Amino acid sequence: MPETASSRLRDAWKRLKDRLGHSRPKSLHQGYLAIAFLLGAMIVFSALFTAYEVNDVHRETNRHGLLRQQTEGLLQQLRDHLWQTNFHLFNYLLSPNAVTREQIRHQISLARNVASDLDRMAGQHVPESDPSPATTPRPALAARIDALQRRLDSLIQLRNQPTHLYPALGIIEDQLGPEFLEVVASLQAMIDQEEDPEVRRQLRLAWDHWHRMISSFRLYLLRQTGLYERSPEGLEAALHDVLMLFQSTREILGRLREQRDDPVLRGMLEHALDRMARWFSAFRRIRSLQQNNVWRTDFDVLVTHVQPLYQEIWQDIDRIEHAMKSSADSDVARWSSLATSLYQNIAILSILSIGLVMFGYFHFRQTILRPIGQLTRAMYAIARGDEEIERLPEPATMETRQLTEAFRHMRQQIQIRQEALRYQSLHDALTSLPNRTLLTDRLQQTLYHAQRESEEFCLMILDLDRFKEINDTLGHQAGDDVLREIAHRLALMLRRSDTVARLGGDEFAILLPSTGCAKAEEIATKIAETIEQPIRWHEQMLYVGTSIGIAAYPAHGHDVDTLLKRADVAMYVAKNNDLPYAVYNVRKDEHSISRLTLISELRKAIESGELELHYQPKIDIEARQAVGAEALLRWPKWRNLSTESLIQTCEQAGLIQPLTMWVLEEAMAQMQRWRGMGLEIPVAVNLSAWNLAHSDIDAFVAELIERHRLSPELLEVEITENSMMRNPERAVRLLRRLKSIGVKLAVDDFGTGFSSLAYLKQMPVDHIKIDKSFVMDMLRDENDAIIVRSIIDLAHNLGMKVIAEGVDSSDVLSLLEILRCDMAQGYFIARPMPPERFNRWLARQSQAMADGEARHALAFPVRRD
Repeated sequence: MPETASSRLRDAWKRLKDRLGHSRPKSLHQGYLAIAFLLGAMIVFSALFTAYEVNDVHRETNRHGLLRQQTEGLLQQLRDHLWQTNFHLFNYLLSPNAVTREQIRHQISLARNVASDLDRMAGQHVPESDPSPATTPRPALAARIDALQRRLDSLIQLRNQPTHLYPALGIIEDQLGPEFLEVVASLQAMIDQEEDPEVRRQLRLAWDHWHRMISSFRLYLLRQTGLYERSPEGLEAALHDVLMLFQSTREILGRLREQRDDPVLRGMLEHALDRMARWFSAFRRIRSLQQNNVWRTDFDVLVTHVQPLYQEIWQDIDRIEHAMKSSADSDVARWSSLATSLYQNIAILSILSIGLVMFGYFHFRQTILRPIGQLTRAMYAIARGDEEIERLPEPATMETRQLTEAFRHMRQQIQIRQEALRYQSLHDALTSLPNRTLLTDRLQQTLYHAQRESEEFCLMILDLDRFKEINDTLGHQAGDDVLREIAHRLALMLRRSDTVARLGGDEFAILLPSTGCAKAEEIATKIAETIEQPIRWHEQMLYVGTSIGIAAYPAHGHDVDTLLKRADVAMYVAKNNDLPYAVYNVRKDEHSISRLTLISELRKAIESGELELHYQPKIDIEARQAVGAEALLRWPKWRNLSTESLIQTCEQAGLIQPLTMWVLEEAMAQMQRWRGMGLEIPVAVNLSAWNLAHSDIDAFVAELIERHRLSPELLEVEITENSMMRNPERAVRLLRRLKSIGVKLAVDDFGTGFSSLAYLKQMPVDHIKIDKSFVMDMLRDENDAIIVRSIIDLAHNLGMKVIAEGVDSSDVLSLLEILRCDMAQGYFIARPMPPERFNRWLARQSQAMADGEARHALAFPVRRD
């Protein structure tokens, strides 16, 4: 039975295979048609469904994107106007002028218009189904900006009234200062003329009392400003000293006037007494201001009213940006959902596409791939620069015809662009004048022609005067317009054979073939007169001048570089002497050559390591122990050149950055050598004002510390007070970056500048170095001692330590100890020394410390590995 069933199954399977094999061609054909029809219907349905979904999402997201784009554009305009308003406001507070005031009003007016547009957009109707109604801003910006405009107008009005802003400043500058100097001059003149010893003694006593009275008045101002313990008792004591010394001086001069019969002397005494009375009248006005507590009034308006309004406006802008981001995220999510839903349709279409590609491969090979190959080889030939290329294919289809036409068009465009690039490489993009490259080439050709024909020609170098002021005040657009106008004027007034070129910035050059020096001077005069004509820019009249240097061939040079250099030297001679033009003179070039020699040797010295660092110890005053050293730059080859002149030369020649890097590298290398000897010696290095304005010195310092594997606390960076106050905000940012590394920070030469206590409080400074001019005169001038004590108390109250410079005697050191100064350095302690002498000095102090003589000899704590 199983065999019978098995045989039946085999027979049935065989019959089924025979029937299927016999009907395969027909069924495949029908199946292909059915599948083709089904796939076609699926593709059409998928395409229609996809088009509907994509169009719906595209329409909605496009509307949202348009709203966001408009809002973003308006927000960017609003930011720009607010930033410009704030920038001009601070400039106006520093230096009021009509142009800045109009800029403030213009910018705030533009901001008001933009805010109105944003408020109108906020009022547009948005359907409830819209997923991004938050893209529109809240209707509050225009009102806030109106309030800000009113506050700015009141602040500008206040700033325009100096007596309300600085009531005491005008009195000090216009009355107190001149009257003081007039009395000093009168006393000095009487002392010089008087022959009677007793009278001379009385006059000197009056001169001394008058100066002490002025010092007491300065102390009175210090107490009033809060720099030195502002208290009613202190103010009354300072006022008492002023009144007492003033009365004493007046009584001395009054007695002399009554005792002396000399009419000349009596006249001079009456003049001095009259000047003293005027000074005292102005002082009473200062006293009245002090009693009324009126010093400066614009800070309250700025901090209390203007800045909060700015903050509210920026918060509104941030809310609008957040709403736009949410709207954009919603649109992205919608597109993502659509992409997921269309994935299957794309997969099906991909499979169909693969089938079509395979089916049409041979057809494509003949009609598309072969022509594309020919075009590709032709493109490679063009890329290699071949003159002859393979023959282009005959277009058999529309696609190949379009490719061939596109290739021909591309070839033409490449040729056009090559010509444009060639033009751009030889001409200035702003003025379309020849650039330095083309000028050099024409100058060389003119030189060859002049040598053959034995002719003369002249070269002029022009530099515009007052251009930087225009560029900085009105912006780069105004500067560009001025340069284009100057270029146009120069091109119109010269011959077609002449060449006018722009060398860069506000510097131009003019090549005058077949022109002698006398004719060139006439042309230079006309050029100067033409350039000095006013330039109208946006209803403003701009005035620029020029300084022209003239160099002639063959009198001043026989090659291109020499003529360019000497024309440049002549230009600087004209600029320095305020002349419209100057012809090159070899005697005027001596200083330039000397300076170039100095710069060249300095560059080589930095590269070859010819410079040296000397080290001056710093001590802890209480413990009489050395706590570090200051690195000081020395150049053995130019010993007579001061360090200040060396730094200034480096800044002007663009060498301050490599010099600073060399000093830091050498100082850290020396610290590493000391560490190898078992010594941990902190070293202070000075940074110039250029480093604060242009350098990312913090990254370089961090890299050096990591490379030398030093503790960051061993490096101390010293920055002068004046250099910090040139740009306090930038200085604070740089100091904070250095502080984040771990480097110690110090303010050098403190007391010589006019630093703001507000900025000093913000700066992460560890040490304050009192300038030696105050320290050295403490024993002779009581006021210097008071100032030193005030600085020490101020620094301690701010959590900083104090270093006194210029300690030249034991008495000065003892007084600093009494005033609780922390550290000191100066010639009494040790002069700057090379590393070898510094090591021997440390050894002597270490031995003295070991012998128990720390109070009489300085000792440095060393670490022995």
